[in-house]
Amino acid sequence: MSQSESGASSWTSPSEARPGSGRRRLLGCALLLVIVLVAIAFLAWRLLGTGFAVMAASGGDIESFRAFSNGAETTVSFQASRGIDVPDGPRLACDVVRPALAGTDWALAKWTIVNRAGDTIASDETPCG
Repeated sequence: MSQSESGASSWTSPSEARPGSGRRRLLGCALLLVIVLVAIAFLAWRLLGTGFAVMAASGGDIESFRAFSNGAETTVSFQASRGIDVPDGPRLACDVVRPALAGTDWALAKWTIVNRAGDTIASDETPCG
């Protein structure tokens, strides 16, 4: 019996049967990775974008923020830039932070603005008049 009669020469491995399947698998994994990274970036922007918007609206008077969430309540602390102190607090609260937070996920958040020493110079309870 010859090899062609026994069928031994007609068998091919699965990788030989579908050329390029490894490349398709690699492209699929790369696409999945890109989708996951885009989703993470979207969620990060959604969660942190409001804080960055406040910083931008402040014209440099607020230099950073920290946001904490326990699920039901969000608390945000905005760090004022050097030279910003108690007299500037109400202006930042009323003209920058409140308008920037209005209509966002942080609209009902508890927030404070602290100076470089860590003292609260304004908060969500600061009266605007």
